[in-house]
Amino acid sequence: MTTQLNRAAENKKNQFRQLRKYLIQNRIDDELGLRITGFLENAFDVRQAAVLESQVELLGFLSKPLTAELQYAKYERCLKELIIVKQHSKPDAYDFTTLQIMKNLANDGLTHRTFAPADTVFEAETMASHAYFMTAGSLKYVLHGEEAKLSESWWLVEMCMWIHWTHLGEMKTEDATGMVLLEADRFSSLVRVSPNGQATGRAVALQVVDAMNMMEVLTDLWQCPVQYVSESSPGHSEGRRFFRKLLSADLAAVVPTK
Repeated sequence: MTTQLNRAAENKKNQFRQLRKYLIQNRIDDELGLRITGFLENAFDVRQAAVLESQVELLGFLSKPLTAELQYAKYERCLKELIIVKQHSKPDAYDFTTLQIMKNLANDGLTHRTFAPADTVFEAETMASHAYFMTAGSLKYVLHGEEAKLSESWWLVEMCMWIHWTHLGEMKTEDATGMVLLEADRFSSLVRVSPNGQATGRAVALQVVDAMNMMEVLTDLWQCPVQYVSESSPGHSEGRRFFRKLLSADLAAVVPTK
């Protein structure tokens, strides 16, 4: 154990020695160099503390069914917060199609990432490609100079699973933050694996867009009300409204509360 710790410390020392050489060679001024070094020291420690699945060699001996169960158990907490799951299931009682979608996503659709303090999660006016579920830490969302601090866990930017969405604001981490990422394109392909899944996805997509059209204010933090999706009929809005993205500086009206 002592040898491993010494090796890790020496590795860190060597990497930051190389960083200092790089900054000097490129004539980076001292103030910026200190900021970069401080950020990377924090980021290095955060990432070193995380135990990656690839580092646990024993997991490679698991059978495929057990590996699938492990992945599902890891991600069930965040999967059950997806609108496609919440609106089709009673708490902890999933129908067959929903359960298959959850298992597909757990094994092939989700990734976990640890962000260092002050990391940028996404920027305004960029195309959204992922939804995010915070597992630890805290976030800050900024829109038109207004800030919202987030410490509760729910899916952020989940609308990009159903429509092409451009980020309206900027999201940064406040401290070391763990996030589960769900890629929109991967989500779409995994939901469409079965005919029932495709039908479910289409129905939810229409209902989510209809719910968004009913809103006067939308931000990257918007969540689709489960009651609305459950009670509305598929196709209700098709051909009646054009989807609109509206800006707002009044974040208090749109930040979900638990």
